[in-house]
Amino acid sequence: MRVLFSGEALLEYGPLEPVLPDLPDFTYIPCLWTRRFEDGVPEGWLSVMKDIQRESNYRRTKLVNNLNSFKAVIDSDAFQGKTPEQVRQELKRPDSVLIKTPGSMLDIESNQGLAAGQFEMLERGDYELQQVSGIYDDALGKETNAQSGVAIQQRQINSVRNQVFAFDNLRMMKKREAKLLLDLIQGGGDEFMEAQILTEEERETILLNVVREVQGEKVVFNDIRTLPLSIYVEEVPDFESSLQEQQEALQALLGNANASLIMQSPLFMKRMGIRDYEELAAEMKQL
Repeated sequence: MRVLFSGEALLEYGPLEPVLPDLPDFTYIPCLWTRRFEDGVPEGWLSVMKDIQRESNYRRTKLVNNLNSFKAVIDSDAFQGKTPEQVRQELKRPDSVLIKTPGSMLDIESNQGLAAGQFEMLERGDYELQQVSGIYDDALGKETNAQSGVAIQQRQINSVRNQVFAFDNLRMMKKREAKLLLDLIQGGGDEFMEAQILTEEERETILLNVVREVQGEKVVFNDIRTLPLSIYVEEVPDFESSLQEQQEALQALLGNANASLIMQSPLFMKRMGIRDYEELAAEMKQL
């Protein structure tokens, strides 16, 4: 079962169904990707890349080790009185001093030749990360083997398409969050509220949760818990305050070649969401 608390207050509960695409049963923490089929545990976008990243980390460690290590081929009597382990420990030191028996063989070979294979596997890992993530170098603005503009654009489009369902899940999560807030508002059905419906030109004020007696029984009119409300998710830029949002809107409007004509129309500026549009339009007409 899933539950959602705010402090000690239970806001929502219901059965947990780990069957895709049962998105309403996702946790409230934004989980925008998918779930494991075997147990229904939510996964993020990086989950499909973890195994490849672990292998890349292993290959990178082996690469560094090969670049900084070497092997020694010696005769059995090259170092009298020293065991092979003692010789190995001495060779590890950058200031090692080796005294060998005259005429014996000592050949030290670097392991850098083994590093080339690890480096190739690392490059292959980068390609596999792009395959499972769906984001290719073209989408990041990097130079690739795609020469024509059509090929580059097609790869960029494919990268965007691979991420579409994540944004769809995000919108659904936002809609579920808005539905939860609406349920909380509708839960306060024992208080009188005043609301403004329609536009300012068609202003109509109604009282919500008005209790009247009808034939000896108390009846609630305009009950907020039963109003036919719909939820629409709109993606808007993130602003620190409403004042900053108004400033950005005015700056964008002033950059228009027909700004002087547009700002004389109260209706047009109202459609753009600019405040005090009537006063602003009146001042512009006086200029």
